[in-house]
Amino acid sequence: MAGSAAEGWQADAVLFLSLTWLSFDLCLSWDAFEGCPKPIHKWLLASYLMMVAMRLACVLSARLAAPQAGYFLLNLRQSSAKQQAIMNFTWLVITPLFTLWTLLGTVWIVQVMWQAPQQMPSGMHFWILIVW
Repeated sequence: MAGSAAEGWQADAVLFLSLTWLSFDLCLSWDAFEGCPKPIHKWLLASYLMMVAMRLACVLSARLAAPQAGYFLLNLRQSSAKQQAIMNFTWLVITPLFTLWTLLGTVWIVQVMWQAPQQMPSGMHFWILIVW
């Protein structure tokens, strides 16, 4: 049991450090997107930040939940106001926003690939856009 908690913490650290590095790298190449017909660099940075917010909500909810409660975000009947607020924020704000944001980004990426493929990001950001 203790091993799984440590592994969860390590996975969160790797995710946070990876998203921080990707954000920093994207900011360093910000000027390369100057001629891009759609602001996919801004979309990508906001996506990284939303992923951090979503993960932080999950971690915070897990910390507040009782061990026997099961997976926090699947239980819609929370016992405290804090837990209910986190659950509502996750399901009613972050999840729909992230879904709409992903759809918007997909449309923008397709448009940029057709209109100005030379403006697509290179390296890791390109592969993240493709896998996304």
